[in-house]
Amino acid sequence: MLISKSNEDNSFSKFLILARKEKARGNLRTAKQLEAIKVLWESKDETSQVGVWECSPGSFTADRSEMSEYCKIFSGTATVQDTDGSNQRFIKKGDVLILPIGWKGSWIIHSQMRKFYILTKC
Repeated sequence: MLISKSNEDNSFSKFLILARKEKARGNLRTAKQLEAIKVLWESKDETSQVGVWECSPGSFTADRSEMSEYCKIFSGTATVQDTDGSNQRFIKKGDVLILPIGWKGSWIIHSQMRKFYILTKC
């Protein structure tokens, strides 16, 4: 697996910065928050994707209306909650998180987070 190491200045230079793409989807993000992704594999029919994601501290909304997400946290800490603020979960290194199709909510990143993820329409 290819994972870039952050430079001392927390550079995301080896990742594709996603801020513009996510803003276009309507996700709300904390100002100056950086989010990056490295897609490791994607199915030809685009129904599944595997990759590494990283995000600096802040908060953002997320919508899993079309795909479920399974992820393993490599580093950092966050709180994930449903749109109405219920089902708050504190996640940290070593945790596994499953967001089913239809889930909508928010992430509050407390310390820079990196995760391995699988997105699927199945």
